[in-house]
Amino acid sequence: MWDCLFLGLKEIEGALEYAKDNAISPCIYPMVVMAAHTGARRSELLRSQAHDFDFTGKVVTIREKKRVRGQYSTRRVPLSSLLASAMAKWMKEHPGGFTFLAGDQPLTRDQAHGFFQRTFASSKWQRLKGWHVFRHSFASNCAAKGTDQRSIDTWMGHQTEEQRRRYRHLFPDQQQKELGRVFS
Repeated sequence: MWDCLFLGLKEIEGALEYAKDNAISPCIYPMVVMAAHTGARRSELLRSQAHDFDFTGKVVTIREKKRVRGQYSTRRVPLSSLLASAMAKWMKEHPGGFTFLAGDQPLTRDQAHGFFQRTFASSKWQRLKGWHVFRHSFASNCAAKGTDQRSIDTWMGHQTEEQRRRYRHLFPDQQQKELGRVFS
């Protein structure tokens, strides 16, 4: 059940606040914000580079590998004000190159997972399995707020109906409201 968990906006806000105050490494808070506000996969977060952030154009380029097997491609996601703020602050302390570092080296997959687990351990967020919960939550919250599915697909890199179904969940109260609008 916890593998398909997704968080509402208030829950995401709480998880971000917790990460801000309790991050095991300085790069974790901006990384959690990026995951929550772009729907980026862990591997995409790890491939991220400082020059992928266009603060003037208010967009981040996500480096993906899945769309074309064996080849890299990109997608662009608008920068939320919180993400722009968190990343601008992180970039002031950060030398460039890869966005998320452990010391002066790019964060590895195992380090990212370990930092995530240790950051949220012994908290009400300890049941979060990993970075992917923010991907599910991003798509679900965008859908719940009525975001056009084409925008969600573009931001998430979705190309098939199967992918849409996998990530898009409606909250139970949202479903009730939707049906209520039909049969009010």
